[in-house]
Amino acid sequence: MIKKTLIFLLLIFYTADGSAKELLIYVGVTSKPPMQKIISLYHKKTGTKISAIYGGSGTLLSQIILTKKGDIYMPGSPDFMRMAEKKGVIAKQSVKKIAYLIPSLIVPKDNPKAIGSYDDLTKPGIKIVIANPQSVSIGVYAAEIIDKSLKRLKVKKNIINYTGSASKAATAIMLHQADAAFDWKVYSYWNPKLIEAININKYIVRISYISAGILNFTKDKYEAQRFLNFLSSSASKKIFEGEHIITSIKDVYKIIGRKVPVGGFYKLPKDWLR
Repeated sequence: MIKKTLIFLLLIFYTADGSAKELLIYVGVTSKPPMQKIISLYHKKTGTKISAIYGGSGTLLSQIILTKKGDIYMPGSPDFMRMAEKKGVIAKQSVKKIAYLIPSLIVPKDNPKAIGSYDDLTKPGIKIVIANPQSVSIGVYAAEIIDKSLKRLKVKKNIINYTGSASKAATAIMLHQADAAFDWKVYSYWNPKLIEAININKYIVRISYISAGILNFTKDKYEAQRFLNFLSSSASKKIFEGEHIITSIKDVYKIIGRKVPVGGFYKLPKDWLR
């Protein structure tokens, strides 16, 4: 019985040529804190080695298209997953919804410009940072919020920089390089001594969600599917929740105070294209 169990474990942990199973995954940078823990846990459970590349969702997609390598794509919004499907690099039927992200406005903890609402972004001299909407998920949501507000031009005029990721936008606030930034609300939980979130719930147009799907370039569809199943398991969701990333849409609605559309796609106007 023990011998049979060992043989079974070897079949799971190793490929036909005797090497350990490996996966390459592309992950939106906001998912990095929970994903590092999930990857470690999965490796302990299965022996599979997982290499993760973190970055802006659009930048990662460009890398996937260029290299034609990898097993899993996990962007920070359905906007980029839809692009991946249109480009033919993702198996549509494999996509799973993992967790939700809430757009927010963040400011330095000491809030030197006394920004208390979205309307304050129109004031002269306010320095705003957003992530590049062409390559970063929160950038798309920021652009959509700005576009659908009544003060679009005044807010857009105060944008001083477009960062390459959500984490870089948060860093700009922590270093006082800007007075405000559009970012995911979770960054204020991760850096409470340096960042404060400002309530802009009434301006939120839609909620984003983190999803993951199998790339058509995978060389081990079985193992990719097995990891994807683990990503959507209760064990993984518990890790996301532990990092303040919400996995229940009901909890999202409670925070926002109303129901809003989930997912969808926003086509950027030409003046956002840089």
